[in-house]
Amino acid sequence: MRALNDADAAYTFDFLAFDHSTGHVGIGHIVPAFRLDVKDDVMGYISKFFNDGGVTHLGIDIWCGADTNPADVLINFADGNGTALGYVVGNAGGGVTYHSISDIRNKVVIGSISPQLALEALNEVSPIRYVGKDLTAETGRHNIGFSAQDIEKIFPEVVRYDKEVDTYSLDYAGLTPILWAQNQALLRRIVELETKYQEERK
Repeated sequence: MRALNDADAAYTFDFLAFDHSTGHVGIGHIVPAFRLDVKDDVMGYISKFFNDGGVTHLGIDIWCGADTNPADVLINFADGNGTALGYVVGNAGGGVTYHSISDIRNKVVIGSISPQLALEALNEVSPIRYVGKDLTAETGRHNIGFSAQDIEKIFPEVVRYDKEVDTYSLDYAGLTPILWAQNQALLRRIVELETKYQEERK
């Protein structure tokens, strides 16, 4: 441990630092800029929170932001170069929302979602009700969702396969543009039918 601004400090390990002037603590960072400043350059995760005791198995409790009508950024996400990826922000309704960076200036548009393909997804993929693999309908919490493998057959862009744990995951937010395209296709069909109906009545 390295104690900064303290001539009598006996701890000199570089991996942990405490700045007496600010109260900041650094792990892997000898000049911490925050209350807790963690820095590393490893291939794996740099931290882990684990709680498998008791009955509730609670995780991380975050208290921050304004006391009323919060609109503050609670959690900010960025890549290793500091480029913004998204953030969790409080809203006036008393909840939180996740904002994913979606600036068109950072994108190269390579096409649009085929309305026909979007409609095919409605016929090919069905929502499911499910419980965890090792549970039963009586003992497990009931959930509603999709099979990532079913979605992958039509829209692989929103599915990720992790080889290390042999698991498929689904970007549910990524389904929103697909639903939008489906509604557009259905709206066009409704307009066509209404037009045809009005012409036949003449």
